[in-house]
Amino acid sequence: MDSLTQIVLGAACGEIVLGRKLGNKAQLLGAIAGTIPDLDVVSGFFTDGPVAQLTYHRAYSHSFPLLAVLAYGLTWLSRRWSKAEVSTSRWFVFWLSGLWTHVLLDCCTTYGTRALLPFTDYQVAFNNISVVDPLYTVPFLLVLGACLFFRRDRTVRRRLMWISIGISSAYMATTFVLKAVVHEKFETALAQQGISSYDMDSTPTIFNAILWSGVARTDHAVYCAEYSFLRPELPVYWVEVPREREAASGFDSPDIEKVEWFADGTEMYRRRGDDSLFVYNGKFGRFNFESTNPDSCFWPILFVRTPAGIEAREVQPDFNVEEAFGKLMERIGL
Repeated sequence: MDSLTQIVLGAACGEIVLGRKLGNKAQLLGAIAGTIPDLDVVSGFFTDGPVAQLTYHRAYSHSFPLLAVLAYGLTWLSRRWSKAEVSTSRWFVFWLSGLWTHVLLDCCTTYGTRALLPFTDYQVAFNNISVVDPLYTVPFLLVLGACLFFRRDRTVRRRLMWISIGISSAYMATTFVLKAVVHEKFETALAQQGISSYDMDSTPTIFNAILWSGVARTDHAVYCAEYSFLRPELPVYWVEVPREREAASGFDSPDIEKVEWFADGTEMYRRRGDDSLFVYNGKFGRFNFESTNPDSCFWPILFVRTPAGIEAREVQPDFNVEEAFGKLMERIGL
């Protein structure tokens, strides 16, 4: 999820494990622990092109096994440098909880997290919460922040901490329930429209868990639909976006294969002349709910044939961000 949410969750872990030992410093260290896995974004300064960013983010820095090794190293450093009376096991639990909860939270989003590297390249994505969801983050942040105004030994501080964790956990559990409900509605609509897909998933749209996107895949097309819990009177209608896989003929590149792997079966293709190929990723759903044109619905990567080979270039989708946000609010029902 977004950096602020990861910081808040890490701070909560710090408060629970070391709050009585370190006071407010525990939240600070927890925030650092919750940020560490996302330091892989630094790799973007040393890699070229949009494809490299897809493959480096949420990879080895988000691996449960490797983060356990890192937690052991950070425990050793903490014992060596800190003068606090904290046992080795408690330091280890602190660092491991801060690092692993970051990964667990990312696994709940749609992006995909390779949490089991180096044993498998599988992208774990439960698709139950948006990468940015204020309803999850803000209450958590407010209650957690209130703890800072009480001494470390006050019982009320620990109660507030458990309240913040309870609120966030209850909301997270609610998103799984909402996903189950909307998933059934999407499957029913698919059957009613006579669409036989080999795979279908649902995911919340950005900033909320009220409006959900459905994405179904076949060999020849990607189907998209939306459902809002605030506008249940609107029927679920699946729209077809042809994949045009034949357009990729003659464009053989490891980078294209990486985009296809990341898109997880939702990739679409459009040729622009003999030397240009647009590849779209549909697994996040449509950005524009009134269009079936990939240029205005999905984020593209352009592949251009050059004398040096096939080159990947980042391009902006053909839609206005402010206008798209307004349509999002309208489709939610706000």
